[in-house]
Amino acid sequence: GAPAANVLSQLQINDGGWGMAASNAFNNVPRVDVNGDGYLNLFNTKTATINLFLNNGGEIRTGGSGTSSINGTITLTGSGNQIAPNATNSLTVNSDISGTGGLDMVGVGEGTLTGSNTYTGDTTVSSGVLVLNSAATAVAGNLNVGADGTVQLGASDQIADTSTVDI
Repeated sequence: GAPAANVLSQLQINDGGWGMAASNAFNNVPRVDVNGDGYLNLFNTKTATINLFLNNGGEIRTGGSGTSSINGTITLTGSGNQIAPNATNSLTVNSDISGTGGLDMVGVGEGTLTGSNTYTGDTTVSSGVLVLNSAATAVAGNLNVGADGTVQLGASDQIADTSTVDI
């Protein structure tokens, strides 16, 4: 018979980054963990359909130009987890985001959350534009917007009634 396919059961990105040059490069990887100072970089127009775990400072960033997207699920643990789209490659997060961690928008570009999100940590927009455009609640925890950050509401009911908004 044919040999079994080589399939990773888990990919861990710790200190340093992993650049994704092909869309859906991780489709056969059941779990991708981005830990600490690690980052997943989506170049140009890329789509990642993965089960992504951002842990204690894990980051999703974009490079090049176009519009990149994350599909699948995202789980946040700890603080300092970031999305960092650059000025010429926006990032759309179509995933439902869950967990106890928070999410920081730190890029100079535009990031969009479209999933039904239940994560309980704070959402902080330090820089760039965060677009909330979910069919349900995009921000379940508190929302903090810094002097260099902007939030755009793409639909009603984007922020939970129990959230505190600090601008």
